[in-house]
Amino acid sequence: MILAAILAAFSAGVDIALRERLNQNLDDSIDNRLEVLQATVEYSGGQPTLDLPVEEAGEREDFARVFGADGEVTFDNTAEVSPAPIDEDAVEVALAGETTTRTVTVAGEIMRAGITPIVRDGAITGALEAGMADDDVTETLQSLLLIIAVAYPLTLGVASAGGAFLAGR
Repeated sequence: MILAAILAAFSAGVDIALRERLNQNLDDSIDNRLEVLQATVEYSGGQPTLDLPVEEAGEREDFARVFGADGEVTFDNTAEVSPAPIDEDAVEVALAGETTTRTVTVAGEIMRAGITPIVRDGAITGALEAGMADDDVTETLQSLLLIIAVAYPLTLGVASAGGAFLAGR
């Protein structure tokens, strides 16, 4: 019984730690994507926008969106994938100078999205949002759950058999 509790606690600890680390890595990837996109922001009629090549615009499980200083969308490649919902509160926070990250569902797929202010000559001129699918995180955690589901009873069985063997001697 003690072994079962120890294994359960260890398994839960591994799951929680791995989940946290994988989500942090995904958020870091989104931050890196935002930095790369920040460097490619262009201005058309005084409004920030992006000019992504066709192969960059929505071919993968990611999206990019730019908002002007008024909160209106000036670039959006989410329609090519499936429209990602706009979080107006996150846009307002970005236009106030803060970066936020959120979870969003796009066409039934869970994605993480980060939104950050666009700064030009010391002034906030808009907001840039980038999203990435979290399917790698989900698949890894599902694999871990499968491993634990097999290893947990197997370990208890082997330990019980070993205990019974030793007790019989």
